[in-house]
Amino acid sequence: MTTLPSARYWQPKLGELGATVSDADDINQAMAIILITRWGECPHRPEFGSEVWKYLDRPWSMALPLITQAALAALARWELRATVTRLKATLQDEPGHVKFSITWQWAGQATGSTTEVSV
Repeated sequence: MTTLPSARYWQPKLGELGATVSDADDINQAMAIILITRWGECPHRPEFGSEVWKYLDRPWSMALPLITQAALAALARWELRATVTRLKATLQDEPGHVKFSITWQWAGQATGSTTEVSV
């Protein structure tokens, strides 16, 4: 018998059968899922995810503001439990890949965390 976490927010941990994430780890994982999911990939929620992927093949000077805007818009729409206070996008060595460093706070609170997501 599996026991559910006592945390208010939790979800199954990706890549680890039977494990869960909760609290800040849940938000970190949710942000990663939002940013790596392309619009249209989730059949029951076709607008879930982000449009970050649309700009990954453009020149970096043109893509950076568009990628940042797409990431911020997606996180604001789909992760209501957190407020992003800082988002930094860094071009990775491999073409078409970007790494996000997201500093966030629990909505309405001063505590938070930093999440890193590679797309």
